[in-house]
Amino acid sequence: MTKRLILVFDTSPLIVLLDELGMHEEIQRLAQLATIVIPKQVTAEYGKSIKIEGALTRATENQRIGKRGLGAGEQAVISIAKTLAQNSADTAVIAVSDDKRARKVCKEVGIECMGTLGLIELMKKNRIITKAKAITTIRAVEKTSLYVTKHLIDEVITKIQNQEP
Repeated sequence: MTKRLILVFDTSPLIVLLDELGMHEEIQRLAQLATIVIPKQVTAEYGKSIKIEGALTRATENQRIGKRGLGAGEQAVISIAKTLAQNSADTAVIAVSDDKRARKVCKEVGIECMGTLGLIELMKKNRIITKAKAITTIRAVEKTSLYVTKHLIDEVITKIQNQEP
Protein backbone atom coordinates (compact mmCIF):
# COMPACT_ATOMS: atom_id res chain seq x y z
CA MET A 1 0.00 0.00 0.00
CA THR A 2 1.41 3.37 -0.91
CA LYS A 3 -1.22 5.54 0.74
CA ARG A 4 -2.05 5.25 4.40
CA LEU A 5 -5.28 3.26 4.75
CA ILE A 6 -8.19 3.89 7.10
CA LEU A 7 -11.04 1.37 7.31
CA VAL A 8 -14.28 2.55 8.94
CA PHE A 9 -16.24 -0.55 9.98
CA ASP A 10 -19.98 -1.14 10.04
CA THR A 11 -21.50 -3.85 12.24
CA SER A 12 -22.20 -6.68 9.78
CA PRO A 13 -18.58 -7.18 8.59
CA LEU A 14 -17.50 -7.38 12.24
CA ILE A 15 -20.17 -9.98 13.02
CA VAL A 16 -19.32 -12.08 9.96
CA LEU A 17 -15.53 -11.84 10.24
CA LEU A 18 -15.10 -12.03 14.01
CA ASP A 19 -18.09 -14.02 15.30
CA GLU A 20 -19.03 -16.27 12.41
CA LEU A 21 -15.68 -16.86 10.66
CA GLY A 22 -13.39 -16.49 13.68
CA MET A 23 -10.91 -14.22 11.89
CA HIS A 24 -9.65 -12.42 15.02
CA GLU A 25 -5.97 -12.96 14.24
CA GLU A 26 -6.38 -11.85 10.62
CA ILE A 27 -8.25 -8.68 11.62
CA GLN A 28 -5.54 -7.96 14.18
CA ARG A 29 -2.90 -8.28 11.44
CA LEU A 30 -4.99 -6.00 9.22
CA ALA A 31 -4.95 -3.44 12.04
CA GLN A 32 -1.15 -3.38 11.76
CA LEU A 33 -1.43 -2.29 8.11
CA ALA A 34 -4.42 0.03 8.35
CA THR A 35 -6.08 2.24 10.92
CA ILE A 36 -9.35 0.61 11.92
CA VAL A 37 -12.09 2.98 13.04
CA ILE A 38 -15.26 1.75 14.70
CA PRO A 39 -18.02 4.32 15.28
CA LYS A 40 -19.59 4.36 18.74
CA GLN A 41 -22.96 3.49 17.16
CA VAL A 42 -21.42 0.35 15.63
CA THR A 43 -19.94 -0.66 19.00
CA ALA A 44 -23.42 -0.25 20.51
CA GLU A 45 -25.06 -2.30 17.72
CA TYR A 46 -22.41 -5.02 18.02
CA GLY A 47 -23.38 -5.31 21.68
CA LYS A 48 -20.11 -6.55 23.14
CA SER A 49 -16.49 -5.55 23.43
CA ILE A 50 -14.58 -5.44 20.14
CA LYS A 51 -11.05 -6.61 20.78
CA ILE A 52 -8.90 -5.23 17.97
CA GLU A 53 -5.67 -3.81 19.34
CA GLY A 54 -5.10 -0.30 18.02
CA ALA A 55 -8.65 0.15 16.72
CA LEU A 56 -10.08 3.62 17.27
CA THR A 57 -13.59 4.29 18.51
CA ARG A 58 -15.04 7.55 17.25
CA ALA A 59 -18.12 9.62 17.76
CA THR A 60 -20.08 10.64 14.68
CA GLU A 61 -18.72 13.57 12.75
CA ASN A 62 -20.93 16.51 11.81
CA GLN A 63 -21.54 15.46 8.22
CA ARG A 64 -25.03 15.68 6.79
CA ILE A 65 -25.84 12.28 5.37
CA GLY A 66 -29.60 12.24 5.86
CA LYS A 67 -31.42 9.14 6.98
CA ARG A 68 -31.96 7.63 3.49
CA GLY A 69 -33.25 4.46 5.17
CA LEU A 70 -29.95 3.86 6.95
CA GLY A 71 -29.45 2.70 10.50
CA ALA A 72 -27.42 4.63 13.04
CA GLY A 73 -24.32 2.49 12.41
CA GLU A 74 -24.36 2.99 8.65
CA GLN A 75 -24.94 6.74 9.03
CA ALA A 76 -22.01 6.99 11.45
CA VAL A 77 -19.71 4.98 9.17
CA ILE A 78 -20.47 7.23 6.20
CA SER A 79 -20.22 10.43 8.22
CA ILE A 80 -16.86 9.52 9.75
CA ALA A 81 -15.45 8.19 6.47
CA LYS A 82 -16.51 11.36 4.66
CA THR A 83 -14.88 13.60 7.29
CA LEU A 84 -11.66 11.58 7.32
CA ALA A 85 -11.47 11.54 3.51
CA GLN A 86 -11.94 15.32 3.32
CA ASN A 87 -9.21 15.95 5.88
CA SER A 88 -6.39 13.89 4.40
CA ALA A 89 -5.31 13.75 0.77
CA ASP A 90 -2.56 11.20 1.47
CA THR A 91 -4.94 8.67 3.00
CA ALA A 92 -7.28 6.14 1.40
CA VAL A 93 -10.45 6.01 3.49
CA ILE A 94 -12.77 3.05 2.93
CA ALA A 95 -16.17 2.47 4.50
CA VAL A 96 -16.59 -1.25 5.24
CA SER A 97 -20.27 -2.14 5.01
CA ASP A 98 -22.39 -4.91 3.54
CA ASP A 99 -25.55 -2.78 3.60
CA LYS A 100 -26.71 -2.17 0.03
CA ARG A 101 -28.23 1.25 0.80
CA ALA A 102 -25.11 2.37 2.68
CA ARG A 103 -22.92 1.35 -0.27
CA LYS A 104 -25.19 3.31 -2.61
CA VAL A 105 -24.94 6.43 -0.40
CA CYS A 106 -21.15 6.04 -0.24
CA LYS A 107 -21.04 6.06 -4.03
CA GLU A 108 -23.31 9.14 -4.16
CA VAL A 109 -21.12 11.11 -1.74
CA GLY A 110 -17.82 9.94 -3.21
CA ILE A 111 -16.62 7.56 -0.49
CA GLU A 112 -14.91 4.31 -1.38
CA CYS A 113 -16.74 1.33 0.08
CA MET A 114 -16.18 -2.39 0.31
CA GLY A 115 -17.97 -5.23 1.98
CA THR A 116 -16.87 -8.40 3.71
CA LEU A 117 -15.83 -10.11 0.48
CA GLY A 118 -13.77 -7.10 -0.59
CA LEU A 119 -12.09 -7.04 2.81
CA ILE A 120 -11.15 -10.72 2.47
CA GLU A 121 -9.67 -9.93 -0.94
CA LEU A 122 -7.77 -6.97 0.58
CA MET A 123 -6.33 -9.28 3.24
CA LYS A 124 -5.18 -11.66 0.51
CA LYS A 125 -3.59 -8.85 -1.54
CA ASN A 126 -1.66 -7.71 1.53
CA ARG A 127 -0.53 -11.27 2.36
CA ILE A 128 -2.45 -11.43 5.61
CA ILE A 129 -4.03 -14.62 4.29
CA THR A 130 -2.99 -16.96 1.50
CA LYS A 131 -4.88 -17.43 -1.74
CA ALA A 132 -6.13 -20.82 -0.51
CA LYS A 133 -7.31 -19.32 2.82
CA ALA A 134 -9.05 -16.46 0.95
CA ILE A 135 -10.94 -18.89 -1.28
CA THR A 136 -11.89 -21.15 1.66
CA THR A 137 -13.04 -18.13 3.67
CA ILE A 138 -15.12 -16.73 0.82
CA ARG A 139 -16.81 -20.11 0.39
CA ALA A 140 -17.49 -20.15 4.15
CA VAL A 141 -19.26 -16.76 3.87
CA GLU A 142 -22.17 -18.59 2.22
CA LYS A 143 -22.85 -20.30 5.57
CA THR A 144 -22.92 -17.05 7.56
CA SER A 145 -25.70 -14.54 8.19
CA LEU A 146 -24.46 -12.41 5.27
CA TYR A 147 -26.63 -12.74 2.20
CA VAL A 148 -24.52 -13.00 -0.95
CA THR A 149 -25.43 -14.55 -4.24
CA LYS A 150 -23.65 -17.65 -5.56
CA HIS A 151 -22.76 -15.59 -8.63
CA LEU A 152 -20.94 -12.98 -6.51
CA ILE A 153 -19.09 -15.70 -4.54
CA ASP A 154 -17.97 -17.32 -7.81
CA GLU A 155 -16.95 -13.94 -9.25
CA VAL A 156 -14.75 -13.06 -6.26
CA ILE A 157 -13.20 -16.55 -6.15
CA THR A 158 -12.32 -16.31 -9.86
CA LYS A 159 -10.79 -12.88 -9.29
CA ILE A 160 -8.64 -14.22 -6.44
CA GLN A 161 -7.63 -17.34 -8.39
CA ASN A 162 -6.32 -15.10 -11.18
CA GLN A 163 -4.13 -13.05 -8.81
CA GLU A 164 -0.50 -13.69 -8.04
CA PRO A 165 0.10 -16.06 -5.10
